[in-house]
Amino acid sequence: MTNVALTSAEWADFVELMGGEQGGCGGCWCTWWSLSRASWTQHSKAQRKNLLHDSVINGRSVGVLMRDAHEAEGWCAVAPMADYPTLLRSPVAYPIDDMPTWVISCLFIKAPYRRQGKMSQLIQGASEYAFAQGAAAVDGFPQTSDAEGKHVDRFVGVEGSFIRAGFRRIEVRGPHRVAVRKERA
Repeated sequence: MTNVALTSAEWADFVELMGGEQGGCGGCWCTWWSLSRASWTQHSKAQRKNLLHDSVINGRSVGVLMRDAHEAEGWCAVAPMADYPTLLRSPVAYPIDDMPTWVISCLFIKAPYRRQGKMSQLIQGASEYAFAQGAAAVDGFPQTSDAEGKHVDRFVGVEGSFIRAGFRRIEVRGPHRVAVRKERA
C-alpha cells in the first residue's frame, strides 16, 4: 500500500475511485471547502470536476491517493488552510490558531476497503505528504468516534483514526466534532 500525490498521471484512477462522473459524495469533487456556498451550488458536477482537474494540471497540492498495484483504495484531500476559505467561516472547522497549517478536509475509502484501518493509514500518508511539502502542522476536524451516522457523514474523518495516525485532540468543536493536530517532528 502506498500513498501518492494526486497528479495528472493518477487522475484516471482518482476519477474511477470517485465513481466515475459521480464525483464522490454528491458530485463534490473535493470543492466543498474551496468554494463559497453560492459558487459551489452554481457549479455543476462536471464544472466542479473541471475545477479540481485544473488545479491538478497546474501542479497545486490537493491531496493523496492510497493505492495498491491495481487500483486506488482511498483519497485524502490535504492542502494549506489558505486553500479552503470556507473553513474560515465554519462553526466547527475554523483555524485552531494563527499557525499556517495544512488541513485534512476530506477522506474517502472505497467500500470494499472500509473497516480495515485504512483511514488511519491514509491520514498518516497525507500528513507525511504535507510535511514533505513544508507544512509545520496538519489539522483535522473529524467526527468523534462515538458519533452515529452514515459513511457519507464521515467524510471529515473519525477522531480515532486521526489519533492512531499520531494526531492529538486540541478541543471539542460541537456535539460530535473535534479539532486535532499533528506537528512536524
